[in-house]
Amino acid sequence: MNDTVLLVGVACLAAAIVGGGVKIANSEFPIVSSIPRQVLLGVLGIGVIVSAIGLFGGGSSSSVGSKPTSVQDLHIPNITLPTGSPFSVPDPAIKLSVSQGPPGTRLTVSGTGFQPRETIKIDFQTDQITEVHADAQGAFGDTPVQIPPDWQFKGQFPISATGDSSAASNEEPFQVT
Repeated sequence: MNDTVLLVGVACLAAAIVGGGVKIANSEFPIVSSIPRQVLLGVLGIGVIVSAIGLFGGGSSSSVGSKPTSVQDLHIPNITLPTGSPFSVPDPAIKLSVSQGPPGTRLTVSGTGFQPRETIKIDFQTDQITEVHADAQGAFGDTPVQIPPDWQFKGQFPISATGDSSAASNEEPFQVT
C-alpha cells in the first residue's frame, strides 16, 4: 500500500515539474496549464511522499520510521522568532471613535501593532477612504474618516486598516443606520 501511495506522490511531483500531460495505466491527465496548479501538484506530491515514507518519527516507540498515531505524536520543534525579526508577523489592532451612524458620519480611527513607519490604508467596506503613516512604534493616532455620504445601504460594514509593506490588517464593524 505504501508503495502505491509513494508512486502517486512521485507522479504528482513529476507532473508538477514537467507541467505537461501524463499518461499512467491507460489514463491520460491533461497538460497542467497554470503555475498555481503546478505548485499545488508539487505540494501534494511532496505531502504524499512524506506520508508514504513516514518521515515524521514519533509515537510511543520513538523508533525511526514509526508512524504517529495522533497529532500530539508529531515531533515538530517550536520556533520562536525574536520581536522585530524580519519574519515576525505584526498583530495590529484598530479602534473606532464611533461604531454606528448614518451615511456621512465623521469618526476617527486609531491603531497599533503595525510595522514602524509603514503606510496604512483605511477602507470602508472595500473602498479606501484615507491612508496614514505609522509612527516609529507602528501606531497611528486619531485619524479622521467619513462614511461615504452617498452610501445607500444599512447594516454592518467593516472599517479596516491594512499595512502596505506588512499586509497586516485588522477591522472593526461599523453599523450604518
